[in-house]
Amino acid sequence: MGKSGKSSKSDAPKEKGKKVPGVWALGGTANREVLDYCTPTTNAAPEVAPAKGINLIRGTGSGRQLQDLDCSSSDDKGAAQNSIKPSASKGHLGGMFGMLKGLEGSKSLSREDMKSVLDKTHDHLIAKNVAADIAVQLCESVANKLEGKVMGTFSTVTSTVKQALQESLVQILQPQRCVDMLQDIMVAQHHQRPYVVIFCDVNDVGKSINLAKISFWLLENGFSVLIAACNTFRAGAVEQLRTHTRRLSALHPPENHGGHTMVQLFEKGYGKDAAGITMEAVAFAHNQGFDVVLVDTAGRMQYNDPLMIALAKLITVNAPDLVLCGGGRP
Repeated sequence: MGKSGKSSKSDAPKEKGKKVPGVWALGGTANREVLDYCTPTTNAAPEVAPAKGINLIRGTGSGRQLQDLDCSSSDDKGAAQNSIKPSASKGHLGGMFGMLKGLEGSKSLSREDMKSVLDKTHDHLIAKNVAADIAVQLCESVANKLEGKVMGTFSTVTSTVKQALQESLVQILQPQRCVDMLQDIMVAQHHQRPYVVIFCDVNDVGKSINLAKISFWLLENGFSVLIAACNTFRAGAVEQLRTHTRRLSALHPPENHGGHTMVQLFEKGYGKDAAGITMEAVAFAHNQGFDVVLVDTAGRMQYNDPLMIALAKLITVNAPDLVLCGGGRP
C-alpha cells in the first residue's frame, strides 16, 4: 500500500511564465500610447489665438492707430516735452495748424545754451595743435554768429555750432585769389622772366619731396625747372635735392629736348644766407632761360622769431610769385 498521508506530486509539467523585458529609465519608448500626453478633445479644430500684431493691424480700420516704437533718445524726449502742444478746444483744424506751428523752429540760441558745446570745441581745437588764441577767436566768432539765431526744426545745439564752425573755417582758409600755376608761368614767360615759387613750412613735413613732385609735374607740361637749395641748415638737404634732380634728369634728358637742360640744381653749400642764394638762383635762371625757380627752405616753427625773421627777409627781398606751405606727406 502507498503512503496516503503525503500528497502526491502531479506528473503534469507546470507552464513557465513569460520573461518580461527590462525597461531602462533613459532608454525611451516607442509606444505611442505611453508617449501621448494630450488631453482628449472633441473632433472640432482647436481654436488658435490670433497674434497681437494682427489685432493691431485690424484695429486701424476702426479708427485706432498703431503705436510707434519707443526708440527716441533722452535728448529727443526732452525736446518733445518742451514742444508746444496744441489745445484740444480748437478742434481738428486748429490742432493741425498748431502742430505745424510747433514744428517750426522756435528755439533761439543764447550763450548759455552754447557754452558747454563751445568749451568742448575749444578743447578739441587745442588738442589738434591749434593755437590757444586762435581757438578762442574761433569760438567767440561762432558764438557771436549764432547768438539769437533761431534753430531749425530737427537741429541740435551741437550740430548748429559744428556747422557754424565749419563755415568760419572755410571763410578763413579759402584763398582770396584763384591760383592757376601753369597760366601764371606762361604770363611770366611773356615778360621774359622766371616764375619763382618758395616752399616753406614747419620741420619734417615733406617740403623737398613735394618740391620734387611739382618739378616732375612742370617737366611733364614742358617747362624747365631750376631747383634752388636754400635749406642751408639741415644736414643732407642739398644731397637730397641732388638725388631728386638726378632722377628727374633721367626722365627728361637734354637730348629729348633739343639739347636744352630741363632740370638743374643751384646750390651754394651750407651755412649761407638763404635770401642771397635765392637772389643768385633767380638771376641764374633768367640768364640760362629757365621757366620756373623752385626754392627749398629750411623748416621752422612759427614761434622761432630769428628763423621767421630770416624767412620774411627771403620773401621780401626776392618777391616770389607764389609762396607755398609745401607740407603734407601721402
